[in-house]
Parts: sequence; structure tokens; C-alpha cells
Amino acid sequence: MTTPSKIISEYLIGEGMLTHPSLEQDWPVYVGCLPDADGVDDDISAVFDSPGVLHGKQMDGVQRQHYGIQMRFRSVYEQDGYDKAQEIVTALLAMSNEDVEIDVDEVWTLNSFTQASDIIVIHVDEKVRTHQTVNLIVAYTRKV
Repeated sequence: MTTPSKIISEYLIGEGMLTHPSLEQDWPVYVGCLPDADGVDDDISAVFDSPGVLHGKQMDGVQRQHYGIQMRFRSVYEQDGYDKAQEIVTALLAMSNEDVEIDVDEVWTLNSFTQASDIIVIHVDEKVRTHQTVNLIVAYTRKV
């Protein structure tokens, strides 16, 4: 099964808010890691899976799970990272029922997002780059 972080990263790439790392463009997004090596930009983002919320059963008996994600942003200038995070959070909170195609036979519908934390600075690394995070809860369903 495709992870929430993979689904969200594909959506953000498809919407042009972030880019695929192989394209070597501004603000690449990684899944499950925030690399720091030669050839990796300073201004990057990553999506991680995080704890979600198990909601009760619907009237039809289906158990609803809302999945947690954490977005991380690393930037040379703190304001650049904050602005990128705010742009993405604002767009995600405004969207509703958007499809994400992972593969020909794998399409997910992103129903809604809830912001679970503020955008906060968690670290300044040895290269004096700021690391910021924001947590979100996402409701999505697989399209059949």
C-alpha cells in the first residue's frame, strides 16, 4: 500500500508547489528523509508519516482513519522556509476532493486536511540552515 507521505508528495509535485528531486529544480520534496549530501540543495522539503487519528465507524460500518503527516522544510533563510511552508499549508487547507494518480491503477482522492500544529523552527544545523516543521491530518480514500 502506498504511504500517506508518498501520496501527499505526489500531489504537491503535481500541483507545482514542490518538485521531484531528479529534476534539480527549486524546492524538491523527499519522502521519509531529509538528505544532506553533496549535490543536494540547501532549500528542500520532506514529507514523513506521523501518527494519525482513528475515528469511529461510519453508519455503513467502515472504520475511518485520518492519517498524519509531518512536512519538514530546510532553508538557508528562515523566512524562505516559512513562506514555502505557509504557501503549502494554505493550499492544502483550501483544497477538497482532489485526485492523485500514483500509478495507472492507483488513484487516491484527498478529501481534506487539518493543520495539527503551527509552523515551527526545530533546529538550526551546523551549516546555519533553518529546519522547520508543520503537522497535518489528511483524510483520503482510494478511488476504485
